[in-house]
Amino acid sequence: MKALSKLFLGLVVVVLHQGSNAFSMQQSNQSWGNLYVNSPYLEYAESVAQTSDGGFIVAGYSINNLVSSAGWLRKLNSNGGIVWQNRYEYSGNSSSTIILKKVVTANNGFFVVGSKLTNMNTMQPSSDIFVMRLDNSGNILFQKSYDIGAAIDVFTSADYTVDDGLIISGFSLFGRAFIIKINHSGMTRWQRTVQFFVASTIQTLDGGYLVLGFAALNTIVIKLDLFGHTIWQHIYYSPVYSTPLYLKQGINGDFVIAATSIEGVSILKIDPNGIPIYQKLYKNKYVFGIRSLDVTADGVVLAGYGFNSGLGNVNMVVLKLNNEGGIDWQKVYGNGQISSSASSVQQTSDLGYVLAGSAIITSVSANSCVLKILSDGTVPFNSSSGWAIQDGNYSAVDLDVGFSLINFK
Repeated sequence: MKALSKLFLGLVVVVLHQGSNAFSMQQSNQSWGNLYVNSPYLEYAESVAQTSDGGFIVAGYSINNLVSSAGWLRKLNSNGGIVWQNRYEYSGNSSSTIILKKVVTANNGFFVVGSKLTNMNTMQPSSDIFVMRLDNSGNILFQKSYDIGAAIDVFTSADYTVDDGLIISGFSLFGRAFIIKINHSGMTRWQRTVQFFVASTIQTLDGGYLVLGFAALNTIVIKLDLFGHTIWQHIYYSPVYSTPLYLKQGINGDFVIAATSIEGVSILKIDPNGIPIYQKLYKNKYVFGIRSLDVTADGVVLAGYGFNSGLGNVNMVVLKLNNEGGIDWQKVYGNGQISSSASSVQQTSDLGYVLAGSAIITSVSANSCVLKILSDGTVPFNSSSGWAIQDGNYSAVDLDVGFSLINFK
């Protein structure tokens, strides 16, 4: 395996607002928004997680001249200031590049998962699942790629497991979807394939796993035991044709499934046995899509993108829902000169939220951004930056949902 080089990124950080250095496990008024400019690269933030020191770890990728790309990690303090930042790419004249899509905190460090792309500008491109484990300073403990058997293997999700490993899912182009369980050192414990597209796999509170996917415009959920054997499997029918993409379990054991459709974003909540509790559609008269969700003690938070006539362009959208699916609050974050999208959201230990995403300035200019917002979605952006925050105008509509047992292999 070729070694990865670790290069320091020469970044200019544009601070839109900076809050207190204090880190608290209780509700606070800490909020800020930072834009990270890495010229001449187009930079995209894909995933963010809070770390045990109260700071944050952000993963993404950058593109240079619309040709070459590399994965990067950025460790931030609690105010969004850069502690360290590394770019990971294959050394020498290798035709392989790294795209990092998900960062997961682990014991004394992080897992980062994405794709290793090879020969993408040729007639024989290939893509494998790529996993790194790093310590808290960003040093590589191991790196490994997983070739599932097809030329193009695409990563879709990863979740940290109680044995200090990962559960990973994805799909092979023109082939089956796959689920891989690895341990703390990257060794494969078990692997299985299914005959439908897998969007997300998580470990459940009972130690097993839940798999979310879809086929023929229907949502499919499979409950697995600790070793990947099927316990139950359901298919869910909805009056709205949608693509289920994101899955989380709440502290009471219920599961929340988020899907995007041409009509808006739908949320399906099911109990631990897969029985539907409710399904709702969230929409306005403009485009709205979801890219991340998190489950809180009092509901669900959704993050993605939507158009808002007051701010112009496509902007970051966050909806906070209660446990019954009603909207507690909704915010749109944007700038009339920039299109932006949130790709990751997580509730923080002070009961606020952290968002990571990208701001698209022109077709050849993109910057990553991280927002730390309060529990009510507010953040005091610097008015001189041109950024603004507005209430959204999304509404919730109840949907009927049917389900039945299925027998997929």
